[in-house]
Amino acid sequence: MRRIVDRRFFLTTLLLTAACLAALAEHVRGAFAWALFCASVIPIYATIYQTVLFARAAFFPSYWTSRLRSRWTNPPRHAPEVASDYPVVGFVMASYQEPFEVAKMTFDCARDIEYPGRREIIVVDNSHAVDSEGYQAWKAYVESHVGKDPRVRVVFAYNEKKGGLKPGNIDLAQTLLVDARYVVLLDIDSSLPVRGGLIARSVADFETDDKLGVLQFHTTSTNDHFNDLTGPIAVAQNANRLKHLLRGDGGFAMFYGHNAMWRRSLLDENGSWLEHFRGQVMVTEDLLKSVGAYLRGYTVRYVDVASGEWIPSSLDALESMWMRWGYGGFQVLFKYARRILTSPNLAPLERFDLLTFMGSYLVGALAFCGAAGLKTVRLRASCLTATTSAFAK
Repeated sequence: MRRIVDRRFFLTTLLLTAACLAALAEHVRGAFAWALFCASVIPIYATIYQTVLFARAAFFPSYWTSRLRSRWTNPPRHAPEVASDYPVVGFVMASYQEPFEVAKMTFDCARDIEYPGRREIIVVDNSHAVDSEGYQAWKAYVESHVGKDPRVRVVFAYNEKKGGLKPGNIDLAQTLLVDARYVVLLDIDSSLPVRGGLIARSVADFETDDKLGVLQFHTTSTNDHFNDLTGPIAVAQNANRLKHLLRGDGGFAMFYGHNAMWRRSLLDENGSWLEHFRGQVMVTEDLLKSVGAYLRGYTVRYVDVASGEWIPSSLDALESMWMRWGYGGFQVLFKYARRILTSPNLAPLERFDLLTFMGSYLVGALAFCGAAGLKTVRLRASCLTATTSAFAK
């Protein structure tokens, strides 16, 4: 079976990394330089990895188009003829002080998306401003659907515990599910294709593969038109999502935290979404639960069917997102490194690719530290210049 991430791929990336490091080593002088050289090994490999990944997809598209797309152009092998024979699907939405129109968009997707069987829509909110107009409108809109359609069970719950953040909301939502065999997790700004049978096709995949734990829908940015910043961010984010889509075929496939369907039994087996590391809440529940699925012997698979997500529309929000990804990635790495290295449920390529993926956060961390250091140096230089000029006068 042809995979875009295979042994030949890894051998190529290792050889290119070795050649690059050998060229750099010729110019390394001194202990500090060698320390920087050693620290740069993983970031250099991660950079070369991404370059080779995109190059192989661009020049040899058959490696991924035949695997990721053709499977969804053929009808499912096992589809029930009667609507009542379809398993119940749950939709979980965690919200916090979101604009009403945005939240309504996501709820309407969960309500209107094509699926012959019954569904449950569970909304859990932990907003502080419960007296605000937006919260009241959101709560009233969700509760207006309770009992309206016998095939759609709707629940709105308020989470009094604020410290659990999004993981705490999902934990509460899981306890409110009743009959759902599969669960779709949505962010409050998520959107799904209402037509095309995405949910039924996904359910068919789960029904025919007992070891399939998660189906991650391909996501694209849908608010790229908001301002001058969202356009460039959308390009970078879409490229990042495409990278995950490609690497998932043979390497480590990650759950994004939203726009994905989970096997309910795996959700229960995975335990609480709210985990701590050294007294701090683990902030990347997406990576945390992806690792948990693999360690329990399940697989994560990507679906090349576009769904929507919103991207940060300000520099503060963008910085917060990347800081959370970097910090949370190191939390998962430090807490689960030993289990990742020793688990019998991870294939060698998946194990190596997972460690490479988490190590790639060093690239962002080093870039951020470098930018912060450069900013500090420039600030000190400008202060020194201003002081010198003042004394000169």
